[in-house]
Amino acid sequence: MRHRVRQRLGVPDERKLVLYAPTHRSDQPHRRSQRSGLDRYRFELELDLTEARKALGDDTVLMLRPHPKSVDGVPEADGAAAVDVSRWPDVRELLLAADVLVTDRSSLLIDFALTGRPMVCWGREGDNHQPGGYVEAAAIPGPVVRTAEEMLDAVVNALRAPKVDEEARRSLVRTWCPDADGQAAVRALDALLEA
Repeated sequence: MRHRVRQRLGVPDERKLVLYAPTHRSDQPHRRSQRSGLDRYRFELELDLTEARKALGDDTVLMLRPHPKSVDGVPEADGAAAVDVSRWPDVRELLLAADVLVTDRSSLLIDFALTGRPMVCWGREGDNHQPGGYVEAAAIPGPVVRTAEEMLDAVVNALRAPKVDEEARRSLVRTWCPDADGQAAVRALDALLEA
């Protein structure tokens, strides 16, 4: 799957993929959603893509994935160094393809913990929400940063030396995904045979 996603994106295997996937911001409702009663939000890219390209280098592609409740894509993405994947049908495929995840309080950090790859939690300055959402910051198996500059530094470090706090990662998986032990197919088959 990882290779297939990279092929569809046109990203060679030797290039690194960083997935930036923040959750929606409840303080940024979309104007039309207020009138229609829909739960939709604006997406504002809080990252200068020129600075990101410089920091990450030519061997890294940044995938930008606003939350599905965000109505905006990412027109600033150039399709080469920064790719708008807001309409990609299954975010799980992007998680499998990514070398590093950058998120905030999104539950994607729990899903990504299953990969064992590095993550960066970006709790933005002035954000009144806890970074990591319902996961305490101390339980996140990667750095928690507050500024775009800190985030880019943390991503560059994760790409150079992909380290994960393995104890925190295992604890996060045990807490939120206790059945994610690689034996789901065996349990499903046992349940079918017992029926």
